[in-house]
Amino acid sequence: MAKELLRQLTKACAGVRGLRRIPEYCQKKHSSDDGIFTIHDFDTDLKYESTYSSHIGSHVFWMGQYARSVLGLISRVLDRRDSVVFDIGANEGEETLFCAKRVPSGKVFSFEPNASVRARLVKNVALNNFTNVSIEPVGLSDEPGTLTLYAPAGRHADGTLNAGQATVCPRAGVDKPIGEITLSTMDIFVKEHELQQVDLIKIDVEGAELMVLKGGKDALQRMKPKLIVEVWEGEERSRELLRYITDLGYIVHNIAPDGSFHKATDLSRTSRDVFCIAN
Repeated sequence: MAKELLRQLTKACAGVRGLRRIPEYCQKKHSSDDGIFTIHDFDTDLKYESTYSSHIGSHVFWMGQYARSVLGLISRVLDRRDSVVFDIGANEGEETLFCAKRVPSGKVFSFEPNASVRARLVKNVALNNFTNVSIEPVGLSDEPGTLTLYAPAGRHADGTLNAGQATVCPRAGVDKPIGEITLSTMDIFVKEHELQQVDLIKIDVEGAELMVLKGGKDALQRMKPKLIVEVWEGEERSRELLRYITDLGYIVHNIAPDGSFHKATDLSRTSRDVFCIAN
């Protein structure tokens, strides 16, 4: 009960400049608490279950949201109730739930190959009785097969456990092998499910974004969906990723904290996530 009461304060502070330190302090203080919570006011009226020690879950609990700018963008651009959405790297389901609410006569395909976070995704979809979500236990890449998944060796800087950092592209600090995952490609998936249109694709796969796009080249050129893609500022693979997106005929936009967007004039300096619209 005490956490719930405190949460009402921290949520109000999260979006106020200079006051964000309050929810951040609470998040860090409770980062070793593996207790499970269920809130009933995510995106006003949705249920969301996680743990206080989860990086994303703790953000949702103490601050109301994790991917604030991306959710703000989605609320602006996902304007058709029958839209088809791909959430690639769905994690616990924050964006999946947010999208599913807005496309009651559409479909959300949520791709999450990491079994540990997929279990939470399954639970969150079930809690909200969404029948328009299909959870896909595979990763998408540039070719089908299997790859090793690597997880963080320790905790995040805020003390939480960030299972969402698991990747097939290991790097310093995220290099603990946790098993093999099955991979398909976007083009194969679209063909197998006989999809005629995909309207919005969110890709957050910890450095493997280019591999996902290469495996969906035909679908992207044919259906021209809007894209929300995580980039890694300053890294050569991010420059290659953005070149590939523009070569497909997309215009890259930076995303502001409130979800508004504007055309990127310097692709060497973009927002952490970019919004791409087919030209």
